[in-house]
Amino acid sequence: MSRYFIKDAKCGYDTCFDGCGPHTTAASAIKYKMDDGETGWMYCIQAEGTDPMIALHDEDVYEDIIIGAFPDINYEVNSFGDVNLDIWNKKDYYKLFFKNKNSGVAKLIQYAYTLCVCPTFLETELLDIGKGYYSDEIEISLLNDERRWYEDLKEDLITFIFHIIPLKTIEIFYH
Repeated sequence: MSRYFIKDAKCGYDTCFDGCGPHTTAASAIKYKMDDGETGWMYCIQAEGTDPMIALHDEDVYEDIIIGAFPDINYEVNSFGDVNLDIWNKKDYYKLFFKNKNSGVAKLIQYAYTLCVCPTFLETELLDIGKGYYSDEIEISLLNDERRWYEDLKEDLITFIFHIIPLKTIEIFYH
């Protein structure tokens, strides 16, 4: 399993004007370097009204993405490293982060996602925690939506456990 060193990171948003009228595009870009020396760019892109998507490219095309130009790069990434990217909405991202919390790839994706969707007042802090570190070394604070998802998951697990334990107790008592 390879590690991912974060060489550079950027994030922001801009209003684009195209055939659909004005809309906002938020994006993050992370330049990473793998242990074998291979480098690349991971992008998380969210055009107004859509869920964020992960894209990969060999070169820095962040400025083109942020102005809504959408250069010819790989927008349909099915997997990256040891992580399946079958993602359709933000809850799928949270599941990916939760299931793969010990994966450097998942942490890199979480970092790109968080930079893309974070409030602007958190951008500088988030950029500082990643640049110059391996993705598996950084601690990414949960944003409110993700925190609520984890709390709901915990509540669902507790409810599930309390429904199973009484049933098992009754089965044991009557056997």
